[in-house]
Amino acid sequence: VNGTSSSSSSSLGITNPYRRKKNAVHNPYQPTKTKKVKTSATDSSSSESNNNNHSHRQEIFQKKVERERERERERERIREPDTYEAMYISLGESSSSSQIAHRLHQMTTARLQCRQQEHQQQQQQQDQHLTLKQNVTNAMNKIHTRFVHNDEEFMNLLQEDLPALLRDRNRNINGNGNSSRSESIGIGVGTGRIGLIVLDSIAGLFRTAPDETSNATATNTNDDSIDIGIDRQNDKSKRHYVKRSEMLFQIAASLKKLSDAFGVHILIINQVTSKGEGKVVPSLGLSWSHCVNDRYLLKRAEGVVASASASASASAS
Repeated sequence: VNGTSSSSSSSLGITNPYRRKKNAVHNPYQPTKTKKVKTSATDSSSSESNNNNHSHRQEIFQKKVERERERERERERIREPDTYEAMYISLGESSSSSQIAHRLHQMTTARLQCRQQEHQQQQQQQDQHLTLKQNVTNAMNKIHTRFVHNDEEFMNLLQEDLPALLRDRNRNINGNGNSSRSESIGIGVGTGRIGLIVLDSIAGLFRTAPDETSNATATNTNDDSIDIGIDRQNDKSKRHYVKRSEMLFQIAASLKKLSDAFGVHILIINQVTSKGEGKVVPSLGLSWSHCVNDRYLLKRAEGVVASASASASASAS
């Protein structure tokens, strides 16, 4: 029975998949056979799309590199010192235009004299045709002045006129701007980029006390009415200082935005006030001190400012 069943199973073509062939030895070093797969139209289209995406990414990268190079060239052009001009803005009713112009002339003359003394030999070789008077005139032509009398005028200058002026000056350097904004805000027409703005001084507009209510307290002799008048005065004083702090924060934010947008340096001069026992502290309190990035403290000191030869040449000129 067993023999007939095995012969019948072999005759029917039934094989055992787990049965190994005779003399079959597994070679681990024999490479495996790979089946060839026919590529279809979808595979070719996907490869073409990948190539297109790669080329598109390359174009984007090239454009990004070109933009970065253009920005670097713009930064290098901004760094050129010959294109810089300065703007001096007087805040409040502290000084007249003639006093400011006279003081600027003194400072410019003293600075150029010190520079000529430091580089005397080099100046004789390079700038023999330029006298001190011509140098002072050239320097003064690059300093523009503007006078602001109240806080409303200053906010208008800060939010509208100054951004438009700096934008027009950048266009003038590129060769496609005009000088209408410079003439409209009352400064001279220039050809260079404004690299420095000086505000002198921020306390000139805001270092004011609230209006006194002495009239209301003087006419009333009743103690209750006097107390009411004092309370009203205190409330008015609090509102005044809160409004001043808000405006100072707004001014600081606008100035920082201008500096970042146009690459201009802004120097803000503050005043000082006495605080008991002869101590002197900056004005405008803590609200303004938190708005300042870098602080420079100037003080008077006795000593030799210039040598005898420098003072003699200054008096002779």
